[in-house]
Amino acid sequence: MIPTSEEDSPPPMAQQRDARARRSKGFEVIDAARDGNVELLEDLISSGADVNKVDTHGRTPLHRAAQAGHLQAARALLHAGADAQARDADGRTPLQHAASGGYTEIAQALLRQGADVNQADADGRAPVLIATEHAQTSVLRTLVNAGGNVTQAMPSGLFPLQVAAQLGDVAVIRDLVQGGGDVNQARQNGTTPLYVAAGKGHLDAVRFLLRAGADAGQAKDGGFSPLWVAAEQGHVAVAQELVAAGASTNQASLDGATPLLIATEQGHVHMVALLLGAGADVNLGSLNGATPLHVAAQEGHVDVARALLRAGESSPTEPAAL
Repeated sequence: MIPTSEEDSPPPMAQQRDARARRSKGFEVIDAARDGNVELLEDLISSGADVNKVDTHGRTPLHRAAQAGHLQAARALLHAGADAQARDADGRTPLQHAASGGYTEIAQALLRQGADVNQADADGRAPVLIATEHAQTSVLRTLVNAGGNVTQAMPSGLFPLQVAAQLGDVAVIRDLVQGGGDVNQARQNGTTPLYVAAGKGHLDAVRFLLRAGADAGQAKDGGFSPLWVAAEQGHVAVAQELVAAGASTNQASLDGATPLLIATEQGHVHMVALLLGAGADVNLGSLNGATPLHVAAQEGHVDVARALLRAGESSPTEPAAL
């Protein structure tokens, strides 16, 4: 048997301790930050741990502390010189992780250390948009007060107020509007926050946006108005609010479909009754000549057809069996 040299033999205890010490100055500091173990974290920092060490996701100890909401750990790392602007593999900074989790005090600490309140991640999401997506109102106010851009959009055109409208979260909508959000801001396809809220049936959000100055008649590409989409989805209470705010019951899409026509097609009899009562023209048809009664007959919506007939539309030229 060939003898093993000292170099090939297992390291002595002293070498093992040195190896553990080297590791403790590497990934253990990330573990301590993630777990919020401030005592261990401070010991590691005192022993020379790299506070900007990154893990396999490109995240530093500060990322992990911010992500988990460990305020004291984040403060210890910042005091030791951790980079408040470090970006992980997704392009996210510690501030963006704090925004996602709603950790207001951590966000404040990061902002005091110079974190960029408008830094976007790899997908184009800035901290304000991230806080909005997660309905984190407290941290959102902190970001807005620190200069967060409430109209900053992603490359896709998605912007904070539209996200809040999708959620129907009036508190978030209010904070964004008070922070300078434009209630009539639109995506590239013309979709406004009001259009989104109307389509989702978020009545309180619709009410707030209208009171804040949203244009009830502003249509997206194709000529589809907030009232049109509310009629399509059958959101009667939302439609009532829009009509009360001045939305035209006869505003048609580019193909000539009025709110009454689309409500008829979908079989929303209560919506049809509302629109007729609000003055919708029962005889207005689409560009191909189809009137609401034609559509009701074709779709077999008997109750809708009766409502239209009571409102005075003449019978179709070629009546269908109802």
